[in-house]
Amino acid sequence: MSLRITGVYRSSSNRRVVRMDSSFDRYLEEYFDHDYDYDNSGNRKTNSTPTNEDDLADAIDYAIRTHSNFDSREPCKARCTLKYISKDANVKNAVQEMRDSDSTFRSLENFISQHQSHFYLHSSGGNRNKTTMLVGVRTKTPFQGDNSHRVFGEFQCGLCKSTWSSAATWKDKWQQCRRCESKCFPFSQHVLLKSNRDEDEDTRRPHHMQRCQKCKEKGGLCCPSMYYSV
Repeated sequence: MSLRITGVYRSSSNRRVVRMDSSFDRYLEEYFDHDYDYDNSGNRKTNSTPTNEDDLADAIDYAIRTHSNFDSREPCKARCTLKYISKDANVKNAVQEMRDSDSTFRSLENFISQHQSHFYLHSSGGNRNKTTMLVGVRTKTPFQGDNSHRVFGEFQCGLCKSTWSSAATWKDKWQQCRRCESKCFPFSQHVLLKSNRDEDEDTRRPHHMQRCQKCKEKGGLCCPSMYYSV
């Protein structure tokens, strides 16, 4: 089974995949993307649809943020090789879709160089024959939509490697690790699941206000309820 998370289909064999919970009536496959437009009610405009270009950008972003050397405390400082990115299964699939749909598509390297508002791309090494191309992200979080939109996020501490998830994550906002108190940014974000009935008490988790950057800046709870379902 595969679920659409940040614009990329990922197999359930991957280390972190959000599964549908029985307490929810449905899973919204619509997801937030930095190129989407929203109306005043926070709804995505009907003329704004995901493209193969969006999917490839999302796949590259996810590959970088799930690399073994990625540090969620300083996401914009992380680098991995272009070779590593090109071998990622999701990136390969997205590249093929781009080739099939866009005759002007040249290469993965060219695509990244044309999207340097989102990615870093630079060479390492003085000898031209031994040059290694390095890629990184320019944003602290995958989600780059409106600051008023709350999204689901997944974390892995860059120091102690603890993992957690939260239904109260935001654009470019950190949460503190409960084990070592490091300030970490989510490596994956996606639209919140919705329910048409009351949440089951057994599926609800508390939101830790004291470890949430958004709550601290707001001076209060950043989400509608102290408890949320996951």
